[in-house]
Amino acid sequence: MQPSLSEVDLLLQIDWRDSKLDSLAKGDWITVHSISNSNPGTTAICSALIPNDEIDEFLSETSWGITIEGFLPSCTRYGGSEEGETRYYRYGNDQGIEPLVLIRSFHAVFEPYLEVSEDFRLFHNLYQARDNTYFKITSAGNRHDVIRIVKDVVSIRTKELRQFLAIKEMHLALLIEVTRFSSISIDTIPENQRFADVYDGLTHFTFHVSSSDWSSNSSQRTFSRLLGKRLLSGFSKEKSGMWPYDQAEPKTFESFTIGVNDDGEAIRYTSNPDSLANYFGANPESPDYLTPVFFDREVLTKYYAQPEKYSVEDGYLRCGGLWGLRLDNDHTKHIIVYLGDLGRDLPSEEQLYWKSYNILPDGNVSQTNFRRSFLAEFADPVNVDLTFKTTFNDFQSKWESKYRWYLLLPLTEDDEHLLNSLRIPLTNDQSEFDYQVLALTKILIDSINEAELSKIIGEASKEMKGIAKLSEFLKIHQLPQYDIHIKFLRDLQSLRSSSVGHRKGSDYIKIARKMGFEEKDLATIFHDLLIQGTTLLVALQQHFLNQPKDEN
Repeated sequence: MQPSLSEVDLLLQIDWRDSKLDSLAKGDWITVHSISNSNPGTTAICSALIPNDEIDEFLSETSWGITIEGFLPSCTRYGGSEEGETRYYRYGNDQGIEPLVLIRSFHAVFEPYLEVSEDFRLFHNLYQARDNTYFKITSAGNRHDVIRIVKDVVSIRTKELRQFLAIKEMHLALLIEVTRFSSISIDTIPENQRFADVYDGLTHFTFHVSSSDWSSNSSQRTFSRLLGKRLLSGFSKEKSGMWPYDQAEPKTFESFTIGVNDDGEAIRYTSNPDSLANYFGANPESPDYLTPVFFDREVLTKYYAQPEKYSVEDGYLRCGGLWGLRLDNDHTKHIIVYLGDLGRDLPSEEQLYWKSYNILPDGNVSQTNFRRSFLAEFADPVNVDLTFKTTFNDFQSKWESKYRWYLLLPLTEDDEHLLNSLRIPLTNDQSEFDYQVLALTKILIDSINEAELSKIIGEASKEMKGIAKLSEFLKIHQLPQYDIHIKFLRDLQSLRSSSVGHRKGSDYIKIARKMGFEEKDLATIFHDLLIQGTTLLVALQQHFLNQPKDEN
């Protein structure tokens, strides 16, 4: 019984012809490069950029007409002699065809790899992540993936690809070649099904089936090949969304809870600054721009967790160079932001995040914030985590300025986040507490400058480690009650070693009891550790830095 066409297609695995070919250039992501060689055949998808005025000629035949490995800069000599003209071509051809994906190979000396056109990457200002994904940063500071490279497959997000094509005035050509072997005899396939040439709009391919008598594999009786091109156009320039055709979407403003009415129901009002009252007489019936809005302190968790992107500072939250928000983080219980600042300074999507942590008003802004905002006074923070950071940075700067070396070595670039994200735990979670203990230990103990201390202590330092060296140094220089500060450092080291550095066991129980874990929550315990750390820094500053320079 002769197989039907659908059975032939299934056996030959040429579903490309009726489905995959058209779907190649559809969807949120487009595969622009993929080459696989597997039994019983091969599948190759490659790509090129074709000038808009060249697409008719390019589609006139199904052969690719280009060599994908030949897109590298090269010279061509015309005239065939030394006197002939030599021309340089950036992309190895004089047709105006450009690569989207480059195949970088190094004569088997180094591993080859795939590289997306620098033109495309720079056009969208893409950043390369460690997983070989390229992304851009949105106006809100969030990551938006644009290129994914997984082994030998390159995919690009359709929107950014079509934006690029629009401005560049080019089409993307997807070059397809699919070969398959089959055990079906050529005689069982009707002659009118052995060849097809389809030219439809932006698609042109040929398909043929033939005998594979030339194959050394006796089971491979039939060979089929699909060869062709599928073109993708860009947006119109006017709808590309790229400058100078971009039209910013109107900013949306979330409403936040600012109080309760006589029935105990929450009062919410828009954060749109143009709808709020101010000291210049605008919107007198509306809440004031400076209406305090309260949030759970956990709202900052997201920002502390990504110190490479966000910086939580004294009275300010910063997202790189994209946006910043004034806030009251010196309040003992909550985070407070003025209603108008929420609307003016936060991107729309970020407002949604903050709204999820919005709570009913509870008290007033901190004295620190009040003095800064309404009295125009300088005011140091009161919260111990902010105080510790301020004191630490001041101590480091003054010590190096006076002695030309650091008592506590500056954190490496990879460890700077430890100081930036140092805080009283936002929750009573053990993992957050452990992380903060680790951070404080690295800042105060692991950073002790043993090399410089050894120079001062001399021979006695050979058998000493970090804290012991510091203890001897402070003893030599007669720091008042230095033993109390050393005891704090040893307790902190024991807490880190028994909790973060190892499985929690009897040593952890011992130090936990010593620090009063049974009577205090974890946030309070770390609060106390920061106070002791700050006290140490203040004592060092008063003893060493407020006196004439010691030549030692």
